[in-house]
Parts: sequence; C-alpha cells; structure tokens
Amino acid sequence: MKILVIRHLESDGNVKRVYSGWTDVDITEDGIKRGLELRDIYNKYNLDGFLFFSSSLLRARRSLEIMFPGKDYVALDGLKESNFGIFEMKSYLELKDTKEYQEWISGDFLKNIPPQGESYVMMSERIVSTIKELLELKKDLVIVTHGGPLGVIMRYLLDDNEGNIYKYDQPNGEGFFIDLDRKEYKKSTDI
Repeated sequence: MKILVIRHLESDGNVKRVYSGWTDVDITEDGIKRGLELRDIYNKYNLDGFLFFSSSLLRARRSLEIMFPGKDYVALDGLKESNFGIFEMKSYLELKDTKEYQEWISGDFLKNIPPQGESYVMMSERIVSTIKELLELKKDLVIVTHGGPLGVIMRYLLDDNEGNIYKYDQPNGEGFFIDLDRKEYKKSTDI
C-alpha cells in the first residue's frame, strides 16, 4: 500500500503567523503559484487507482484541487488541523502575555487543552482513528491535510514513537510518499 500525504498550500493563516486551526482560511496567491509548480512534480507519480482525501477545511480542499485537478475526492472532518479554541486567528505576540495561553503552553503541552479547543493528544486520536478507517479501504491513498495531522500520520504509519513531534514538519504543499509494505518513505518532491 502506498500513501502520498501532503500539507496544504500556503494559507492566509500561515502568512499572518496565526493559529488558524479550524478557522476556514483560504490559500494565498503565492500558494496557488506553488501549487501549480507542485502539480507538475506530482504529475510524475503514477496515481492511477489511488483514492483522494482531504481535510474538510477550505485550504486543504483547494490545495488538492490545484495540485490534482479533476480528481474526485472526499473531504473529511477527521483530517482537520487541531482546534485551537480561543487562540484561533491570534499570533504568539498577541497571546504571549495572557494567562490562558501561558497555561496552555506550559507544562505538558501535548495534553494541555486550549480553552474551547482540543489538545495535541485529542487531535492525534482523531487523526489516527480516521487513518485506521482509510487503511481499511486497502487502497493506495493521496491525503491533503495540515502540518500537525501530517506529523501524526507519519508517526502512526511508521510506528515512530520518538519524542519530537516536529520531526516530520514540511513546507506548505509538500509531504511524504510512503511505501507501507516496506516501511519506507521519501519526501513527496523527491521523485
């Protein structure tokens, strides 16, 4: 089984450096330009027979449509980014001196829950549950999601329980091509 998992193209939230989480921000003009470049790269993969999925958020759906035009896909809530609650659409600079933000980022960051949001652990459980359902389809997959979920997917698929949750960070529009049978992967742009 093969899986191409990609982080969405650059969004307004990325440019503003805010926690966009579940907020439905759009991709930027630069994101669209990069998506067209990546389309040419990803077109080199033989994706015949692959099933296509994206997060239900606009930035992921539009990214899939730009990079893989004409492909039918299913948008899933289970592939959404973490819900940052009251921190949505705010930057570190706006939040750094607030009590709620300090409580969220201090201590056990992975388990702490932002007010009205979800913790990294909660998001991970949602992502893993969704991936398990997709793996039951026993088909090759293309998944366009977000930075946090991409890392969760990689760690789960490769049985990688190392402590660094940022190990699989990728630029917008990029990700990994995984051969699950061999437990091997390469960067999505290394064709």
